[in-house]
Amino acid sequence: MADIHYLLANVNNQFYISDWKVIKIGNEQKIKVTPENFGSSFINEAFDIIYYQTSEEFKQLVTVDQFIEYGRSFNEDVEAYNLEMSTNLNKHLKQYLWMDNERKKVISVSFDVNNII
Repeated sequence: MADIHYLLANVNNQFYISDWKVIKIGNEQKIKVTPENFGSSFINEAFDIIYYQTSEEFKQLVTVDQFIEYGRSFNEDVEAYNLEMSTNLNKHLKQYLWMDNERKKVISVSFDVNNII
C-alpha cells in the first residue's frame, strides 16, 4: 500500500515541500518518483532516486555520478519546474515536458506504465 509523505528540502536557502510516493517492496520501503512529482523531485536534487527508476539502457549510457552532475548543472538559476504538457507516445509510454520558471529550460521525460523513466 502506498502512502504519500512530504519532505521539506532546503535548496539554495529556500525551502520546498515535495510530495514523495513511498512504496513498500517486501520489507523495504522505496521512494517513488511519479509523473506528478518529477519536477519537484528534480529541483530538490533527488537525482539518485530518479536515476534508480531509469531504464537499464539509460544506466548503460550514464552513470549515477554523471547524472547527478548534469542535474545539478541543469538546475542552476532555476527556482521551479512546471508541467507544461503530456503526450501519449504509445499505449505503454507517456512523455512529459517540464519547463523552468523563467521558461528557458525544458526537461523531456517519459514514463512507462510502471513509472520506469
